[in-house]
Amino acid sequence: MSNTQLAAFGSIPVSEAALPSTEKKAKPQGKFLPRVQFVSTGSSKLVTEKKVGVGHWALVDGDVTTDLGESIDVIVLARVDKGVDFSGDETVVAFKSQNEEDNAEYARIEAEVIADGYDSGCMYGPVFLLFLCDTEQFVECFLNNTSGRNEADNIDLFLPISVEAAKANDCEPRAPRLATLGTKEVTSKRGKKSYTYNVPTTNEGPKSIKLDNPPEPTEVIERCNKFVDQTKIEKESRNR
Repeated sequence: MSNTQLAAFGSIPVSEAALPSTEKKAKPQGKFLPRVQFVSTGSSKLVTEKKVGVGHWALVDGDVTTDLGESIDVIVLARVDKGVDFSGDETVVAFKSQNEEDNAEYARIEAEVIADGYDSGCMYGPVFLLFLCDTEQFVECFLNNTSGRNEADNIDLFLPISVEAAKANDCEPRAPRLATLGTKEVTSKRGKKSYTYNVPTTNEGPKSIKLDNPPEPTEVIERCNKFVDQTKIEKESRNR
């Protein structure tokens, strides 16, 4: 299209997004947060496609996968427990909660996994909302296998406790803390090597990290509320 033809459109209002800029554009906030996951075996699709090394952490953001190496430094913000059933025509998602109906569905999915493992078409476990220090973004981490669920209690030590919750439960309040999620090599009796999570049991995170752009407290609160509210949204949508 020539400039003469373009002029025929008249005076088109200028959109700022069309103009050259040196500023980094913020990514649009979709329905799902990026996720971090631990790659424990060489048979993982991420490994066979040479996207991530075995025993490494991966950042999966849409169609883009980034190898984060053997450890990641994060701020642990919130936790929910989720069960997913892929076995039927429609995926069923349930959260562990005080709601009797929702909790019963979560318990059913958990029982299916305990009885039949991956063959059940189900998975369950804690989902943590994290702030990934390296890329300075909010991510989710779904620990839906046995080794991941076994580490959940250690990650819980880094979760914040509000003043109100501390008073109600007779404990000390604490702010969100830095934690390092690492890697541990495991050798079987037959000499086969595999990798599993390695989370420090101390509630003191790494002290050498300095965040150039830490998240604003208001944004952290908003993210946490949205993360926890998904349990309520799921229940409401199921009852419609």
